[in-house]
Parts: sequence; C-alpha cells; structure tokens
Amino acid sequence: RIAMPILMDILRSHPGLRLEASFSDRVIDPVEEGVDLCLRFGELPDRTDIAARPLGSQRLVLCAAPSYLNEAGKPQNLHDLQNHACILGSRLGRAASWRFLDEAGRVKSIDPPATHLVSDGEVVIDMAVAGFGLCQMPQSLLQPHIDQKELVEVLPDRCQVQSPFNAVWPVTRAMLPRVRIV
Repeated sequence: RIAMPILMDILRSHPGLRLEASFSDRVIDPVEEGVDLCLRFGELPDRTDIAARPLGSQRLVLCAAPSYLNEAGKPQNLHDLQNHACILGSRLGRAASWRFLDEAGRVKSIDPPATHLVSDGEVVIDMAVAGFGLCQMPQSLLQPHIDQKELVEVLPDRCQVQSPFNAVWPVTRAMLPRVRIV
C-alpha cells in the first residue's frame, strides 16, 4: 500500500529500470543477503555498513473490532491495556512494543500482554478485524478497515507517535544508478 506506489512512480520515471521485489515482515540484512535496497518501517539500527534515506513517517494507531470492544469494553487509559487481549507483531520471535505519548507528551514504549503473537502484519490486522483483540499498526495499513467500520480507533489522544519509513541499502551499493534513483 505504501511501497508499491513509490516504486511504480520510480519505474514510470525510469523505464529502463527492472524491478525484482519481495515483500516480507521479516527484517533482512541487505549486506548479507545481497539486496540493493530495502524499504523499512520503524526505527533503524545504528550501523556503519548501512545507509538510509528517510521517505516519511506515519502515525501508529491502536484499534480493535467493534465486536471486541462491545464484549471487552474500550480501554480508557494505557494501564487498561494490561486487561485486554492484545495482538502483537513479532520479529525474531520477540514481541514488538507498542508506542504511545505519555501525559507529558513524551514517547513511551509499553509491552502489553501478548495474547496473540504474529510475525505477519496482515495477519495481525485480520485477527483484529475478526475480533481477537487490540492491535497497533501504521495508519496506512489500518485506515481502510477503519473507513469500512471494521475497526475502531482506541485512545487516539495517546496514539500520536510517528513511525519512520526509510529506504535502506548497503553503503557499498550507494553509487549504483539503480540505488541512486531513490
């Protein structure tokens, strides 16, 4: 939903460019796997062998299906999340923390109970739509479901944290024309 429109614009501007794309929630190491370019959501590790260019950011949204909220109730504050079913994304078998603004407007990471731990973002959303609990994902992925009334935003005043979106590549490939385009 985000990467392909950007890539198609690049392809339109550079018709000689050929695209080989793979989409996965798995974080790959572009140096080890010989990949020219990755598009990555979230914070980046501090590495000298990787270069990055910010492409934008988007708000992290907390939501659940109306059926779940009717049954479990709507959380009124961050502490209430501990008493809810939570569908968390995972990377390398570890649950991703959720990020919110605290009362002072600072970013706060919390580790809600991992009722369901899933390594695929689309499955996280599908489970939330099906009423299995709360999830936090980038707004672009949730907005179509919110617009269709399949999901309802929860604690919107606390969900104002922006998640970065970056192009990432090995520094050794920085001079390749196909990478410089980005």
